Parts: sequence; structure tokens; C-alpha cells
Amino acid sequence: MEDAKKFASIVNYPNVIKPTNLAGSRYVFKNNNILELEEHFKAAKSALPAFGVTIEDKLLIEEYMDGQEFSVESVSYKGKIKVVAITKKIVKGENTFVEVGHVVPANLDTKIENEIKQVTSAAIAALGIHTGLSHTEIKVTSDGPKIVEVGARLGGGHIPELVELALGIDLWNASLSIALDESPKIVQQKHQSASISFITAHPGTIESIEDIGIDETENIHDIHISANIGNNVNVLSSSDDRLGFVIATGRNAKEAESNAENRMRLIKIST
Repeated sequence: MEDAKKFASIVNYPNVIKPTNLAGSRYVFKNNNILELEEHFKAAKSALPAFGVTIEDKLLIEEYMDGQEFSVESVSYKGKIKVVAITKKIVKGENTFVEVGHVVPANLDTKIENEIKQVTSAAIAALGIHTGLSHTEIKVTSDGPKIVEVGARLGGGHIPELVELALGIDLWNASLSIALDESPKIVQQKHQSASISFITAHPGTIESIEDIGIDETENIHDIHISANIGNNVNVLSSSDDRLGFVIATGRNAKEAESNAENRMRLIKIST
């Protein structure tokens, strides 16, 4: 705790505390003051394993970056880096950072888009991701784009599906090509947008689940409800607390996001 307080004073408040090797926004907290740091430190130290990973006995204290969050899907092959797509992230939670939606591609002006690509490519090169796929999370702050983290892997949250729906680029195929030491084919074949909205509900016990939506339209590509009556719904604090999703497309980012959100709202989960 004393180390945590020391480093928190160096990066100042607000700051972020998180485990070093979990995922899905698990036990990632924003600390607005020292009392919240103490509370969140204890919670993060009690983190439960996920994905069969043994949790390291370490925590990170990081600068809090205010601004819109994006992720960048990139493919590296023999030292050449190709930025494939920039995804807008929709994040929700009180002092937490749970992703409740994604939009591909993000609607950005050329200057910000180029800055995001530059800082992403520099990070990938600095980390030595010479060959393989990468998923870089970025926040566009008042000081410009800053790296949150880089994963040497495909993005989660159905992002590869959104990329394929929006751009016609198959990141899974690119990954397999690289595994076979073949040059991945990254050719855009579609020019539309795709979005996912994750279903959430108020904490409590689920009493009813109702979908009042009409027959699916051509813009709705997938609807999945993972919750059941009688399930317990927790306060939204990680990806585990999401209850399903809707994937939709549109002619542009705004339309795709609206299509997914509007269809998601027709799914009523009462607790």
C-alpha cells in the first residue's frame, strides 16, 4: 500500500490502478483520491484468476488519461506494419472502464487519424512486434494520442467480425497466413461501417427477458443474449457483467452505431 501511495503521488490524482496480467477491464479502477486508492488497491489485490492465468503479485499505477478511447488493429509482416482499422470505443462505469460498444471504422478527421496511426506504428516497432497481429488501445487526450496498452494479438469484443463486416478484411485469415509464413492479404473490399452494442442491466436477479424487436433487417447481423431468468446481475465492472450483444452495419459510423444501439434497446431485461 505504501508503494502504491508513493507512485500515485508521482503520477498525481486522478490515476488508474490495475493488475498486470488480467483482461476484460477486470479490477481496473480510477482513483480520484487516496481513499479510493486504498479501496481499489484492496480490491485489485483480491482479484480472481481469469482464462486460466496465474495472477502476478503486482499492480500498476498509471496516469489517468481523459479523452475518447480508440483501438487500432494492425498487421506486421517481416517488419512492415499495416494499420488496418481504427475502432471507436464506448466505455461505461463509475470509476471503471467497461467497453459497452465498438464502431468500425471510427469517424475521425485526417489529422487525428494520422497521429493515431503514427503513435501506434511507433509503439509496435518499439515493442519489437516484427511479425504478427496487434491490438493497440489509445486515448486521444488534450496532449494528443497516448498509448494505453498494446496486445500482440487480435482484438477481443468481436472487433475482427466488425472489421470484416465494415471493410471486408479478414483478420483471422491474416493471422493464419502469418502462421504459415505467407504474406497476409490486406485488401479493403467493403466501404461501410459496423458496430456492436453490449447488453447490460441494473444489478439484481433477472426476473424477465423480453425482445420486443421486429423481424431482423439487413442491417442487423447478430443478436446474442447470454443471460437467463434467475441469473444474478452485478454492478458493471468488467466484461463479465455484459449480458449479450447486437451487431449491426450502416453506411457510416453514426448510422451503424445507431442501428446497433436502437436494436439493443428493444431487448428488455428486468431485475
